[in-house]
Amino acid sequence: MSKNSLLRRVVSTADIQRILGTSSRTARRLMVRLRGKLKKEEEQYVTVAEFCRFAGITEDEIRQFFEM
Repeated sequence: MSKNSLLRRVVSTADIQRILGTSSRTARRLMVRLRGKLKKEEEQYVTVAEFCRFAGITEDEIRQFFEM
């Protein structure tokens, strides 16, 4: 199995909380705003790329976080 197949492709509210150092409530609010901008339903996933564009963070920075 290649390393690329093991990389995370979606981000959760718990990830947002740890990445940004926010409370769980703030992370949930941010996820709701992000889904609204993307016109996604509550059950649809938010990708790492979508989150990075929204938050102004590079994908490399996020990928390093997931590797920890």
